[in-house]
Amino acid sequence: MGDLLRPSMAVIGGGVTGLAAAAELAGSGRFDVTLYERNERVGGHCLGLQLDRLVCDRFYHVVLPGDTATINWIKELGLAANLVWSRAGSGFFGKGRLVPLETALDFLRFPFLSLPDKVRLALGILRVSRIRDPEDPASVSTEDWLNGHFGPRVTEKIWKPLLRSKWGDAAPRISAAFIWASIRRLRGARRGPAGRERLGALRPGIHALIEAAAGGLRESGAHIRVSCRVLGIERGDGGSVRVRTETDSNLHHAVLVTLAEPELRAILPAERIVSGRPTAYLGILAVVLALKKSLSPYYVINLLDEKLPFTGIIETTNVLPAADFSGRHLVYLPKYTTSGDPLNGRSDDDVAGLFLAGLTRVFPGFRESDIAAMRVVRAPFAQPLQAPGDPLPAADFHTAIPGVYAANTSMITRSLHNIDADIRLAREAARTIVRETAGRETVHA
Repeated sequence: MGDLLRPSMAVIGGGVTGLAAAAELAGSGRFDVTLYERNERVGGHCLGLQLDRLVCDRFYHVVLPGDTATINWIKELGLAANLVWSRAGSGFFGKGRLVPLETALDFLRFPFLSLPDKVRLALGILRVSRIRDPEDPASVSTEDWLNGHFGPRVTEKIWKPLLRSKWGDAAPRISAAFIWASIRRLRGARRGPAGRERLGALRPGIHALIEAAAGGLRESGAHIRVSCRVLGIERGDGGSVRVRTETDSNLHHAVLVTLAEPELRAILPAERIVSGRPTAYLGILAVVLALKKSLSPYYVINLLDEKLPFTGIIETTNVLPAADFSGRHLVYLPKYTTSGDPLNGRSDDDVAGLFLAGLTRVFPGFRESDIAAMRVVRAPFAQPLQAPGDPLPAADFHTAIPGVYAANTSMITRSLHNIDADIRLAREAARTIVRETAGRETVHA
């Protein structure tokens, strides 16, 4: 593959990272870009989902004011008019009560902490949000770090239940660097410690960004090969790199692999991969509901009740207009899972029944007759685990094979996995490749 004018560049993986990297590489004007995607459509976790007669996002996605990489890409693709903003805010559920946490008054009334603990929480959030170098949260255990910034009572009453609710058995294995990054990111969406959040979403969903990005790639002359599983990568003749698929074998000037670390190891020998990256991942499953009526005014309900089977309750149509979905209200009930979580082996019907029973605990008036449509969705590699105490290295995109680069979510060590972090990582990797291949002229057949 390739041509006589420009060297051939392969990008493996058609998720957000792969699409953003391919766009950057194609936009440089230096490469003939080919994107390989094993599924029938590009998009990864950001694929659209058919929900009865509606199309929505497979998983929930929100844009925060500080997500400049995402916002700029939306603008570049001509979708700025589809980006809508809301003050939907959040609530907390604990001890059988659902309460708002949107304004300073809500914060003062927050029933799960005493006044001194509220002061400690507010000061802790302010202090943590001002930390620019995350070396500290990487060097100590999560509990010690939380105790140091928020005190043992706030940690026990708020942070531990939230961590156990969100991460389950993996909670002790979560680096405090993720908490630091989450606080900084969410703090940027608020006007004060308990100010109302400003949340954004792309109409009719983030899948519109994927479709526009794929269209832009094709217009630039890039090639997108879907339903094309890559089986292996190896050195070719003359400094080239050979990509073997289920149907053919092609030489490229260079290759960027954007697959999750376990998938990368399946196509590249382990000794060829730069060591030091975490290989353990959390999966995610979610029950996606199209409801006939709204559950609450909140975008997200945080859970202090550890007995509930899901991570949170996210009602995306409190940011996106329900009118875009024929008046239906979209609710996501997600759960992160370790590889050994029993939920992974349960049927979709079992998961749905368990989650709906939990939803009824939060909303006793909820009835299954309120459901217009429902799906259970799963993804095996949603969030890499950065163990407490591990260093936070800068991303190294090189492998031991010259011309083969890797960029995936295991390199996002200063943030939870989100679209903005994906785009930033992709563009950094692409610019590294452009810089390092400058002046090299190779023609591949």
